Parts: sequence; structure tokens; C-alpha cells
Amino acid sequence: MLTAERREAILDMVNRAGRVDLTELSARFGVSEDTLRRDLRELGAAGLIRRVRGGALARSPAPAAFADRLTRDVSAKSAIAARAITNLERGMVIGIDGGTTALEFARALPPDLECTVVTNSLPVASACAERTTIQVTLLGGQVTPTSQCTVGARAYRELLRIRMDLVVVCPCGVDTDQGLTANAAQEAELKRGLLECGHRALILATDEKLGVVEPFGFGSLRSNHTVITNAESDHPTVSALEHNGISLTLTSH
Repeated sequence: MLTAERREAILDMVNRAGRVDLTELSARFGVSEDTLRRDLRELGAAGLIRRVRGGALARSPAPAAFADRLTRDVSAKSAIAARAITNLERGMVIGIDGGTTALEFARALPPDLECTVVTNSLPVASACAERTTIQVTLLGGQVTPTSQCTVGARAYRELLRIRMDLVVVCPCGVDTDQGLTANAAQEAELKRGLLECGHRALILATDEKLGVVEPFGFGSLRSNHTVITNAESDHPTVSALEHNGISLTLTSH
């Protein structure tokens, strides 16, 4: 097999399974791990995969404008939000992340729910402020145009003063080994702060986020986290999460 053909096959494997490891590739293609490291290095340099120790992971789609993402995977996000709100109780202090899945969660809040919402997302704050039973705290700071979220030192300081019963976090990538990741450094800091301040965490992720690792890590998956996703039970990352004892809720069940 020519080098170009092997690399094309590796890329196809990554895109289908979400990840590959060197041992698996060496057995399949009958070449050394050093050769395969060069293959992965070239694919990574071209922006086609994300290299990690021992193999490679799929890349998530490039960040798009918030308005453009609103119409993407709407049914999947709505199904995730519907499952997530079953964890809510009256009187909770709830931290809600930014992003379109977080907005679906905010829109799905029961109309009679009495709670306090803390968020750095302008769209989430706006959706919650329409409810007379919800007290809304919007964290201050600089607004990022792609996410319409506040970020920076001011938002982070304000966040760390609040203790929340439940936080809802929407990562750009969820991976068993690399944990939770985001594609922007300042947004990753706010996500990390939410996890630090929440007694429990719901990790909301569409199936395209599973097995993906972005540049900025903000936390590992823990026993007080529940991943809620529309992925099927045979998805490689779902299987890996279950093997590692991570709490999962699949909307397909």
C-alpha cells in the first residue's frame, strides 16, 4: 500500500470511529509505529486529525457563528435538553454554560420552575429572563461574538463567588482519556469555573462531540458528572465511558 493510500485509510478510520491508536494501526497495516507516527504527524499538520499520545482523535468542526449553529442538529439538542431537565428541582441554583445546546436547555425549563440561573450566555440569560419564576444572574465581562458569552477575569471572579446545586456544561469535545475540552481558551476557563462551583454537573454533548479533543482542556469526567448525549449505545466513546464507570444518559433509550 502506498503512503498516500495508507494515510487516506487512517483518516477514514478516525472519521468513522472517532479515534485510532498506534497498536491497532500497526496490526492493520503491517508497518512500524514510527512510520505511523509520521503519518499521524502529517495528517495532524494538515488539520485533518488531532494527535494525542498513542494515536489520534477526530477533529470537531471549525467554530461557526452562533446564529449559524442555531439551526444545526436541533432535534438532537432538543432531545438532550428534554432529558437534562428531568434532573431539576424547585429552588435550585443552576449554572448554565453558553452554546446552542445550553440555549435549548434554557428554553426547555419547565414554565413553573422556581430557581436561580447563573450564566455567562446572553441568549440563555434572555430566555430565562422571560420567566417570572426564574432569578437570573448574568456574569459580567467581555462578550465573544462567536458564542455570545461573557469571558475574562471579571466573569470568572463573579462565578467563583457562587455555589450552585447543578451546572450544565456544553463542551466542544468529550474524550475518555483527554476529558472535556473547548476550542477557545477564555471560554474553557469559564467552563472550568462552572465545574468547580457546581455540586453536580450535566455534560450535554451531541454525538459529533464524542471522541473529539480540542486544544483547551477544562476538566476530567468525574463521579458527580452525568453525560447526556444523543449518541447510540455502540458509539466507541459511549462504550469507553461506560467501561470507565461514567454516568450516561442516552436520548435514544
